[in-house]
Amino acid sequence: MRAWRWQNLAVGGAGLAVLVSSLTPWYVSGWAGPGPDDYHTSTANAWQSSTWWSGAVLIALLATGWRLLTHRLAWLPPLGALLGLGIVVWIWSRIGPMPTTLGWAASAPDSGPDFGYGVVRDELVRLHEPGRDLDTGWGLYLGAALLGLLTLLLVVAHRPTPPPGVAPRRRVPPTTLH
Repeated sequence: MRAWRWQNLAVGGAGLAVLVSSLTPWYVSGWAGPGPDDYHTSTANAWQSSTWWSGAVLIALLATGWRLLTHRLAWLPPLGALLGLGIVVWIWSRIGPMPTTLGWAASAPDSGPDFGYGVVRDELVRLHEPGRDLDTGWGLYLGAALLGLLTLLLVVAHRPTPPPGVAPRRRVPPTTLH
């Protein structure tokens, strides 16, 4: 079994942090209630708000597992984490303002106690009006930062290691000819 070097511990910790951050609010819907001081909030994590974000987190977690379990195709984990980060940023950049011609009904779920005000999977828009807010949550920023950290750690940990029993190559300093 491979020795668990600091790179593996760092990659494993970053992968775990990505998983935990995917359970935080990545998208938030808020609306004013019937009373003057009523304000309600509905949040959705990465798994609830976007199929693409769910896939991106899953790709990053698979890249982490691949790095921790094998050295084969060592270029694959950094590429997987970078792909996950790219997907998150791509979907984030595609969240646009809600079309004003459709009104709030464009983001309305079909049923439930918060009819018309909940978070609808893959229907992410930005809206800031008096009494109504739809936007990304703090978990998205944390998740994107941790995906970037995971990608960086996987690139650093990508350094090839010699097989067991083979001494690593030492750098020979250049010699000058006189």
